[in-house]
Amino acid sequence: MAASAACGAAIAVLCNSTPRGIDVMALCACYAAGRKWARGGRDSLLAAFPAAGFAMAQLHGALWTVALMVPCCLILDGRLDRHGRLKALTAAMSTAAACMLNPYGARLLMVPFATMSANSLKSVGIGELAPWTEAAPAQAAAACTLVSALVLYRLRVRCRGGGRALLEAGDLLVLGTLMLALANVRNELFLMTSMALALSDIQGEVAGPRARRPLALASLCTAALLAAIGCLAATVPAKTAIEESAAGALSSLAAAGAKPGDAVICDIDVGSELELAGYRPLLDTRAELFCPELNGGTDAWGQARSVLTGDAAAIGETGADFAVFPSGAYPALEKALTGLGYADIYDDGCFAAYADRPVP
Repeated sequence: MAASAACGAAIAVLCNSTPRGIDVMALCACYAAGRKWARGGRDSLLAAFPAAGFAMAQLHGALWTVALMVPCCLILDGRLDRHGRLKALTAAMSTAAACMLNPYGARLLMVPFATMSANSLKSVGIGELAPWTEAAPAQAAAACTLVSALVLYRLRVRCRGGGRALLEAGDLLVLGTLMLALANVRNELFLMTSMALALSDIQGEVAGPRARRPLALASLCTAALLAAIGCLAATVPAKTAIEESAAGALSSLAAAGAKPGDAVICDIDVGSELELAGYRPLLDTRAELFCPELNGGTDAWGQARSVLTGDAAAIGETGADFAVFPSGAYPALEKALTGLGYADIYDDGCFAAYADRPVP
């Protein structure tokens, strides 16, 4: 697992934020515990999953599901009998329960799913929440090819060693994170990490106990994976069409006189981008907004639903002079804003922006 730790550390260093490093470390720790348990280790190793879930819920609650990935893969591991699957299922359920022990309660568990269930996934405001197939189709195709080759290689190695061609937790983790990455660019990091773990997992089997230079072979495999990751990164465009459209919408707000701290009507995806730009969004991915008991009793999510459905009274209560949302995603809201005197200041077919004041 030394190569796994090295790859995980390298990926963590390349991350732009501390939570991403936490995600990588949690996934590596869970994979190491799950691998050892599946190969005959003690059942106490399963306690690593609830522990990781509890830690993730405190440190990076928006992606608590990272701690649930490995136990879910173990449930479908072809090496386990029904008793082993039952133990893995119990570990997965315990992990979900442990994640509820956070400052925001059980509501936090819905945040990752809310960011992946926007009305128009092709028009999300923040780049990392967009589908990978839309943001970088060439990179997504290359990733599918690499994952297919890796899984087939793992199966071939096991068959050559006398084993059966059954999918193991490592294979399922790679395939699962690929599906997540295709749906959401943010999950690309997990795909890279799972590929590093899956490749290092079989380096010992490839080398064999009598190999003369196992370290050289392990280094070669790791270098090949890092080169593949570099090729993937090279296919990422400098700025996607969605990101350019989002930048144009934000520029239109500034041109209309919007200042940092101004309230802006938006949906959950655009809100994340607006918050980064210094505005006060109606809704974003902060867990506090989903917990009335932590924000003075205000039901932010309920208010946002009323606003997005075109409730004029709810729109007035926000006190917002501006609005940004995916073009065509909320026709009732567009109609209500026009009726209230808001001017359409930007619409390129991807994003629409409105202002309740004349554009200078």
